Amino acid sequence: MSCKIRTVKVHDASGERKTADQLIPLLEDVISTVQDEWGAVVIAIVTDASGECRKARRLLGLKYPNIVVLDCYGHQVPLSCDRGIIN
Repeated sequence: MSCKIRTVKVHDASGERKTADQLIPLLEDVISTVQDEWGAVVIAIVTDASGECRKARRLLGLKYPNIVVLDCYGHQVPLSCDRGIIN
């Protein structure tokens, strides 16, 4: 059994409106790619920590309760440090 973390797809959304409704189909496409083309099981998905990503994670978690949906740890550490300095 190989337990490696892999980046499946990267989508440049810099020129697009970022909404949860637009993000969910992109995430579902990744789930399909991993399961159908790679024959692997998706156990977790990580997104940015924005509000729209939070909404997409919540909706995705309701639709796929067997997948852990996380916000980016890399975004949480600086936020925690900033809050610690301010407080």
